[in-house]
Amino acid sequence: MDKLRAMGIFREVIRKNSFSKAAESLQLANSAVSRYVTELEQCLNVKLLYRTTRSLTLTEEGRLYLEKIDEILDRVEQLENLAVFSQQELRGTLRVTAPSFWGSFVLKPLMVEFMCSHPQVKIHSLFLNRKVSLVEEGYDLAVRIGNLPSSGLIARQVSMIKLKLAASPEYLQEYGIPLSPEELKDHQCLIDTIPDYQNKWAFSESGRNIMVPVEGQIHSNDPELLRDMALSGLGIVYLPEFFVKPAINSGKLVELLADKALGEIPVNLVFPPNKQMNPALRAFIDMIIDRIE
Repeated sequence: MDKLRAMGIFREVIRKNSFSKAAESLQLANSAVSRYVTELEQCLNVKLLYRTTRSLTLTEEGRLYLEKIDEILDRVEQLENLAVFSQQELRGTLRVTAPSFWGSFVLKPLMVEFMCSHPQVKIHSLFLNRKVSLVEEGYDLAVRIGNLPSSGLIARQVSMIKLKLAASPEYLQEYGIPLSPEELKDHQCLIDTIPDYQNKWAFSESGRNIMVPVEGQIHSNDPELLRDMALSGLGIVYLPEFFVKPAINSGKLVELLADKALGEIPVNLVFPPNKQMNPALRAFIDMIIDRIE
């Protein structure tokens, strides 16, 4: 039995939570995937997972073994990438995730540029507005918006996103113009749930930074939806500039408290420590930093 191969197949089964989906991903027969996992269990003399027709559940031994598998297979991939890198040709697979709007506006063209320069590298991207667990879901790099909590991950801030506070003329005519951050408590605020500020918006007043609690009936992780709701007169938004600037310039939205809104949140690249040696990942991160900073 090729133990490294079996370990990789076992990890893919867990990632896909399915023998058949793992087989499809690996381009193997279902029976071959099942045989590899069974032989791995026999070799280790432990039960790695419980199988039913509907679900897979790791045993405690399987969970501990999977953690070690990730370390071992990542090291093997890093060594392979280093060998290729020494020949000045990048190879390997990068798994990258980012919020939908940042992925579409910023990361997508950078990925195209990177692939044109390094055609032997494969990139699997996932753009969605939830926080992806890099270790558990097997991703190499994540873009995180906002201040980061403490974690075992490595982070590199690459830029700041400018924010604008805005509402439609119709909304302001009906509900009035907030003249101070504190007055936002009397308004319908459209809450963006992607960054960490969410129900507390940051402002500068009398030389000090303050966080103002805001409330609203609408919470969403889709900035375009929130902008469109603001355009329809449903409330006040606090969004990245590129979502609202065209509407502000055209008069469809009115910028509010421009002299008080702090209006910037950090953009960070985050990756696990064991990915530092991956040359393809290093090259991709370097290119992002070079283009954005």
